[in-house]
Amino acid sequence: MNKINKITIRCLTNPSKGFGNFNRCLNIAESLKQKNCLISFVVDDNEFVISELKKRKFNFASIPLSKSVFEKTNLLKNYLEQNNSKLCIIDMREYGEILSKKLLNSNCKVVLFDDAWNKQVYADVIFNGTNVESYHNYEIINKNSKLFLGPNYWIIDKNFKFFRKKLSSIKIKKKYSIIITMGGSDKFNLTTTVVKSLMNIDDLHLSIIVGPFFSHTETLMKIISSKPNISLYKSPPKIWKIFSSADIAVCTGGNTLFELACMGIPTLCIPSVIHEIKYAEEFKSQNFSLNLTLREKNMKHIKSAILNLISDINLQKEMCVSGQKIIDGKGLSRVTKEIIHLL
Repeated sequence: MNKINKITIRCLTNPSKGFGNFNRCLNIAESLKQKNCLISFVVDDNEFVISELKKRKFNFASIPLSKSVFEKTNLLKNYLEQNNSKLCIIDMREYGEILSKKLLNSNCKVVLFDDAWNKQVYADVIFNGTNVESYHNYEIINKNSKLFLGPNYWIIDKNFKFFRKKLSSIKIKKKYSIIITMGGSDKFNLTTTVVKSLMNIDDLHLSIIVGPFFSHTETLMKIISSKPNISLYKSPPKIWKIFSSADIAVCTGGNTLFELACMGIPTLCIPSVIHEIKYAEEFKSQNFSLNLTLREKNMKHIKSAILNLISDINLQKEMCVSGQKIIDGKGLSRVTKEIIHLL
């Protein structure tokens, strides 16, 4: 019988931070489980996340949000020792560097997932799958660290590649399908702004996707309740199927932007937080997305940007090809391979 490797994943699940970190960790957990690894999660206390972990039959421990960083670090160290974990995967944004430093020289190897948050590398391995080179500038403290950088290591469910847009589907139509998806929480309620901008354009059908931490549903429902050209999806389990029907998407600059690039869906990007601005700029420079400003609220600008993109079939085709080149959809298998090699 093959040896079972025990792996603990410490993942950010604070509702105010959205769903991206947890979703990334679910993908890698499912992939590693197929490689005879026993996966456990340590998460911030969150009802939706705990329900999802139970559904997928992962062991877990939850930490109250009220605990200090020091307390959370000690709880993680104790959990790793009690469970005899051979490896700890950390996906905690700005807290990743602190945790990996505390685990340096422990009996547990450390893998750190980072996007734009860490500067010093204490982990045995760091994966940064973003396409922004300035986010790859690390000071290596642990001389044995290995760095895997760039979009070849962007973790994404294999279905986003399977459901990729075909160039033949990009053509002049009587009615266009627009996906609006502004992240797991959409703290600034950009969803409602975009919907208001586009809802009265006759030849558009709007598919709105809201995440598990979206708190503006009541406001949104009042606006769209009488509109037959609008569909609303709440945390759909197979989001790639909805994406695959889209001619154009409107999203923020987080994980969804990378997913849409993989699928080749022409995208209008509205960054919602500061670090997403560079993602948006980089995708634009690589001919994938069109960008508006941080948390754009001007409904006329949003409307005109969408109408201009709809009318330019050649630009849509260029964006489709470019996005699929940037994110090839094989990052999950590459990351899984390197983690297994580390074990």
